[in-house]
Amino acid sequence: MKKYIITSIYLMSIMAFSQTYPILRTVPVEQTFNSEMKIFSGDYVKDTQNRLNEYQGTWQYNQNGIEFTLKLIKKPQVISIQPNGDYTYYDEIISTYKLVKNNITLVDNLNSSTYTGATNADSPKYGVFSNIETFDYINGVITDLTNNVIISRCEISKVAGNPDKIFFKLYHMHSWKRNPATFYQGLPSIYSIPNEIEMTKIN
Repeated sequence: MKKYIITSIYLMSIMAFSQTYPILRTVPVEQTFNSEMKIFSGDYVKDTQNRLNEYQGTWQYNQNGIEFTLKLIKKPQVISIQPNGDYTYYDEIISTYKLVKNNITLVDNLNSSTYTGATNADSPKYGVFSNIETFDYINGVITDLTNNVIISRCEISKVAGNPDKIFFKLYHMHSWKRNPATFYQGLPSIYSIPNEIEMTKIN
């Protein structure tokens, strides 16, 4: 169920003023780890312990002719508005990335303008992550821009004992291929983004 919540956050999040959509209750994010916990319209699920902060920065994988650079920025109090008008605020991590293969740049949106919500026309270039499941990792949605694949479950975890490393993993079963099926025929993977990799903090 929670993976659908995370996808919904990505698809429907927009930035809004709190006076338009008032915060009625603040809920520490760790309370959502309980599957019985109910989130209501007007709730602000807040990263009260600032656990998202440890993921902020620029991270890089550089092996076998592949250079993958991932920038993670914390955005507090992002609002998700549902079609029925219900709304909830979340603290999130927003990602952009650069992908170079064999010295050819395939994607570079590291320095894209500030994310203002998934209703933007160019919203697929932003990944959206939260820690509403656990403090062990952040989970969210990212788009493989080269192959036009939305991955609705991507996990990023810290490497134990090394604050300057993260582990990045995409889940194939949670992928939405947006090109015709013929586009993916013959590809070694539906992803151009490297998967199950350790990344080092460079900034």
